[in-house]
Amino acid sequence: MAQKRVLLAVDQANLSCHASQNGERVYYEALLAYAAELGRLTHSAIYVARPKPDQDRAFLLKLKDLGFSRVVARALRQRPEGRSKSDIDTIMAMDLWQAVLKRETDSVVLVSGDSDFVPLVEGITARGTPVCVIGPNGSTAWELKVAATHFVDARDVPGLLEPMTGARPQMQQKQAA
Repeated sequence: MAQKRVLLAVDQANLSCHASQNGERVYYEALLAYAAELGRLTHSAIYVARPKPDQDRAFLLKLKDLGFSRVVARALRQRPEGRSKSDIDTIMAMDLWQAVLKRETDSVVLVSGDSDFVPLVEGITARGTPVCVIGPNGSTAWELKVAATHFVDARDVPGLLEPMTGARPQMQQKQAA
């Protein structure tokens, strides 16, 4: 029997914001390893909303070097009331929905705690595709947990979150085969 095809989609801003509030650093390669243990990782995308796109090229290239098959970055825009916003959640939702409609995946791993994804997760699971949500510690929307087939607290993913101490360690690059 063929191994289950897994799609990993990471809401980078959602995860890193909560980690930094807790004095933690995110090791994105842990997400790739976790998803690969669930089956054959066929798609791995990370969605990044960036306040200063021109200053983030090295970070985005390192994410690609880690093994993400798709790195999507969008600049934040200032709204009239002063808040910053990007369309990254919409892009992420469209990508996931299209992959499910095209039957490119047998299982979805969504890394976010954002309640905006509840209708998407409900739609994906209604089509028979299981969704594992990995959410930030203590701040994942309860509706997202309920909509998911399975919920994993980000702290329970081995090596994903580590205390930030002193100098920030560099991300490790994917090993060449």
